[in-house]
Amino acid sequence: MKIKLMLIVVVLALIMSFSASAEEDLWFTVSEDGEMTGGDGDEVIVIGEEIIINQGKTNIVTQKLIYNTKTKVARAFGECFITNENMEIVSKEVYFDTEKKYAKLSGDVVIKQKRDEKEITITAKDVELWTETKDVKASGDIVIDDKEKVIYGDILEFSDKTGIAKLSGNIKLVEEDRTLTSPQGFLEANVDKGTYNVKGKLEFRTKTK
Repeated sequence: MKIKLMLIVVVLALIMSFSASAEEDLWFTVSEDGEMTGGDGDEVIVIGEEIIINQGKTNIVTQKLIYNTKTKVARAFGECFITNENMEIVSKEVYFDTEKKYAKLSGDVVIKQKRDEKEITITAKDVELWTETKDVKASGDIVIDDKEKVIYGDILEFSDKTGIAKLSGNIKLVEEDRTLTSPQGFLEANVDKGTYNVKGKLEFRTKTK
C-alpha cells in the first residue's frame, strides 16, 4: 500500500512538473501571409502581418520575429504590442530573453497598467521589464500619468508589487494648480496611495487665486 501511494505521489509530481514546464514553453503563430526562414545557423526569421508570441503570462504581437534557438532570445520589430496580465505595452522593438524572463523595449515605449483603484500610464524612450514580477526600469523622457497628477523624470525604477516608483533627474510634478520641480532631486511616489516624497533642492509653485 505504501509503495502504491509513493508511486501515485511520484506520478502526480511528474505531471505537475510537466504541466508547469509546458505553460512556460515559447510558441508563436503567424497569419496566413506569414513566411519563416531557418535551417542555416541557430536563428529562424519570421515575417507576417500578425505574429503572436506567447510564453507564460507574456504575449507579444508583432510583424517580424528573429528567434535564436540556442540563446533562447526572441527579437521583435515593427508595431509591437505586449500584454502581461494587467499590463499593456506598445514599443517599436523588443528583445526578449525567454529563459531569464527579461525584456528590453525601445522606441517611444508606452505602458498602461490597471492597478486596484486606478490606471497609470508610463512613457519612456527605453524600458527594461522583468516579465514574472512586472518590475520596470526605464530611461529617457519619463512620464507617469495617473489622471490626478503627472510626474516627469530621466530615470525610473518601478515595483509592481509595492506600487513604488523611484525617479531621478529633471524631476517635475504637476498636480491641479501646483507644480514642483527638482532638476537634481529624487522623487519616490506610491502610485496606489497617490503620495510622494521629494529629496534635494526643489522649487514649488501654486496659484493663490
